[in-house]
Amino acid sequence: MMETKQVLAPSKELLSDVNGIYEGLDKACARLSQALTHKGFSCKIGWFNGHFHRGESGEWKKEFYPIPVIGVAGLCDIELSFDKTSVTAKLTREDALTYSYSRLSAYRFEVYGVEDFLKDFYCEGRTDEDIAKEIEESNEKEIFLSFDFPTDAEQELFTLLTHLKENGFYY
Repeated sequence: MMETKQVLAPSKELLSDVNGIYEGLDKACARLSQALTHKGFSCKIGWFNGHFHRGESGEWKKEFYPIPVIGVAGLCDIELSFDKTSVTAKLTREDALTYSYSRLSAYRFEVYGVEDFLKDFYCEGRTDEDIAKEIEESNEKEIFLSFDFPTDAEQELFTLLTHLKENGFYY
């Protein structure tokens, strides 16, 4: 017989704090979605859990709590976390092999597999040649790129989205 762990009921104070934190995320998501729509992007909002981030020692950690995600039709997903905003978009394998990643030097970004999303092709300090070699040696048909921004970097985010749109990125 499988033993289940009982989940403790949170206090009213904790629930109030969590509600306040999520209210802030919800409002930030609505503001960003409205600004994107005003700039001509078609957006859809959802709340999703199961995102991964690197821990302090580089290991992957799963986040079980939901965060708002703005799906920008045909272009990217924008994830609003408590401490940052992330943009995720894809390139085809062929485009990823020839793309000049140095064009993204103004951004903090990662390149990784779609099928094996824990397989890194790029992290800070690697060259275009390093990335192409890693992608070439993989079986990936599509490649993810993920960009991290501070929560208040709206203009930089719009600049990136324009670049993605003009350079064949999609989602």
